[in-house]
Amino acid sequence: MSNLYQATEQLKSLEVSIEEAEGVLTEEAMGVYLQSCENFDEAVLSGAGWIKSLDGDIDITEQEIIRLRLRQASLKGRRNRFKRFMVAAMLSFNKPKIKNAIFTVSIRTNPPKVEVDDPTVLPEECFDPQPAKLVLKRVKELIESGKEFAGVRIVREQSLQIR
Repeated sequence: MSNLYQATEQLKSLEVSIEEAEGVLTEEAMGVYLQSCENFDEAVLSGAGWIKSLDGDIDITEQEIIRLRLRQASLKGRRNRFKRFMVAAMLSFNKPKIKNAIFTVSIRTNPPKVEVDDPTVLPEECFDPQPAKLVLKRVKELIESGKEFAGVRIVREQSLQIR
């Protein structure tokens, strides 16, 4: 069993030798060609199995990332709720600062911040302008309807499909 690179090189060299022989295909060359094709097919199918395995690993990794993000959000929420509880408890006991050898826990006053309930009441100067975003779907529709633009074209590419 050869790998994909070896099988491809065998097929390429065989095609060159057939061209050099002006298209004459001997029985020996035909045997090498068929063996190369079998090796090539086997290598491609083996590669397809490896790609499918990687696809499975990618899916599992994506699911794990989602699970960990949800866990992170849960832990942050738990931490923030407990911090609010501690602030309320310290204020109710009138203890703005508690110290020991390891920690100093104190309540501090944060700098002022702005809260906006309805942004529509604010003037335009309060907003940053957003850059224009190119919508390729609309560009494609324009080209298909007959419009032409310099340096813009519709291309069709090929990709590998494994079922």
